[in-house]
Amino acid sequence: HFSNMAEENGVAEVNGKTEELAIENGECDEEEKEYEALDQELDQLNSCLDELETWNDSLNSRIKDLLENMQKAREEGRAMIGLGSKNT
Repeated sequence: HFSNMAEENGVAEVNGKTEELAIENGECDEEEKEYEALDQELDQLNSCLDELETWNDSLNSRIKDLLENMQKAREEGRAMIGLGSKNT
C-alpha cells in the first residue's frame, strides 16, 4: 500500500510539474506576444524617426538655399544702390 501511495504522489508531482510547465509555457507565449508587439511598435517608431530625419534634412537644405538666395539678393541690392549713388 505504501508503494502505491508513493507512486500516486510521484504521479501527482509529475502532473503538478507538467501543469506548472504548461502554465509557464502559457506565460512564455504571452511574453513572446508582448515582445512581438513591442518589437512592432519599435519598428513603427524607427520608421517615423527615419521619416522625420529625412524631412528635417530636406527642410535644412531648403532653408540653407533660401538663406543663400536672400544673401545674394541683398548683395545685389547693395551693389545696385552703390552703383546708383555713384552715378548721381
